[in-house]
Amino acid sequence: MWERLLHRILRWLAKPLVWVPLLICLLLLGGALGFRASRIAGIPDVGDPFDVEVFGTVVVADADNAYVHYRTAFSKLTPISRSAWDSRDLVLEQGWSAANDDLRKWLEDNANALEHFRRGSECPDSLRIQPKEIDINNAAAALGEHREMTRLALLNAARLTKAGQVDDAWLWQRCVLRNSRHQGMHGTYLDRLGGRAAHSICLTALQNWAKDPRVEAGLLRHALADVISIFEMTPPASETLKVEYLFMMRSLNSSTVELFQLNNPKLDVPAALRGLTLFLYCEPEVNRRTTRLLVADQLARVDIPRHLRPPPPPQSPAIERGLRKTLFDESLPDTFASMDSAMFLEQARQAGMVLLLALQCHYREHGAFPESLDRLVDDYLDALPIDPFGKGEPMRYRRDPADERSVIVWSIGPDEADDGGLKELSNELGDLIYKVEPPSAK
Repeated sequence: MWERLLHRILRWLAKPLVWVPLLICLLLLGGALGFRASRIAGIPDVGDPFDVEVFGTVVVADADNAYVHYRTAFSKLTPISRSAWDSRDLVLEQGWSAANDDLRKWLEDNANALEHFRRGSECPDSLRIQPKEIDINNAAAALGEHREMTRLALLNAARLTKAGQVDDAWLWQRCVLRNSRHQGMHGTYLDRLGGRAAHSICLTALQNWAKDPRVEAGLLRHALADVISIFEMTPPASETLKVEYLFMMRSLNSSTVELFQLNNPKLDVPAALRGLTLFLYCEPEVNRRTTRLLVADQLARVDIPRHLRPPPPPQSPAIERGLRKTLFDESLPDTFASMDSAMFLEQARQAGMVLLLALQCHYREHGAFPESLDRLVDDYLDALPIDPFGKGEPMRYRRDPADERSVIVWSIGPDEADDGGLKELSNELGDLIYKVEPPSAK
């Protein structure tokens, strides 16, 4: 019986109308599978570049977790009105005298939120969400609230400075600086950029506060010590990169792949065929393997100061192949380089912040700015902060040619070309310049 059935099947398969289409289907299937295999060929799977199970979970007690207080502050935050918004940035640049009535009321209405924010800033750690749980839906959940609270704190500092309460004003600037470090803890590059923005805007406020003649040398010394110790809270760049890696891997699952297809010319196919296209192009596996290779390469050097790094080796053929083949983000190397530069820019701003406080303290105690930064060593600083974009030398310093009573401190910037502190940084070109005015300046 079975022999007769097999014989009938073979006779049926021998018919041209049967075997020709069947052969074509098999050839198409073989070609498709061969094409799929070619997409992944030469891109090794090196596995996770670190122990993701251990790194993905962080234990922070509530008593030590700043975000417990920040969450409460955010829940009590009153939105800013359009009129208050128009006045806010002007106050941060010029002082409390520029505040309109709506801005004053906004600050008053948020006094309770500010108090919780201040309590949070005193905590040693901050954990918003476990690193392994960050995804496309929650990555930017708190950025707006942090931005509003830091500006509220600096507005309060401006109000207190105007009232002559310069000691209390410093405490609110200190609050913002600590929050800027908290934002980058156990978070992605996006969180780190939020902290960098808070650090940057605080530098502007600090410049205005430090030149107020009512700020005495003792308070400046205290602020200088705080600024140095607070920046030591900054997590290593490798930690942020690891969290970013977890975020990227989590984003490459089937539920979020559609997000990567938007406006992608390589995936300009009907929606019904996108799943088949991803299968044939072996995605997201190609992107996953390429990302692992890139992150492993970046982790080997990201914590090394720029001037101590060996010349980067040529990009490996496997990474080049992966970047060429992936349907998703081909710009990951540029993204990593941009974030690397952003962290060095923050270091340059920190060096400027340290030096402006030390210089103002020197002026209070000696009646003039020093002829060189070397005069600050021992009395105010253990060592001069280096220019992170240089070759290990300190930040540059000279008299302001437009105002001999003032001085200028500058970093040569990402282009690594010294423009003498004359060309302000723009589009990665020019110097990062900080003008330090004498305390009698308006």
